[in-house]
Amino acid sequence: MNIDVKYQEIQARYAKVVEARAKLQGLLEAKRQELFALFDEIKKAGYDPATLKDKKQQLEADLSKQILDYEAKLAEAEAAIKTFESLETINITGPRKK
Repeated sequence: MNIDVKYQEIQARYAKVVEARAKLQGLLEAKRQELFALFDEIKKAGYDPATLKDKKQQLEADLSKQILDYEAKLAEAEAAIKTFESLETINITGPRKK
């Protein structure tokens, strides 16, 4: 084993690791800055990033309840229309006057 060759091989590998590490640190810093920008945007919109997930779940629950309430009222209206239509077919109002 030639020590000089081995040393140069290890040096080259080390340089690649250092280069990759620097590149990753740069990418991580860019993502960190993006995250801070998103936090600022969320705060400017009037939300607290720490409670955003809970707020989203609460809003979804409220919306689901509103949809169910609307569907119930819609079903009630449809039933009323169906009842009205069935009354028309048996003509409970008597013959029409000419």
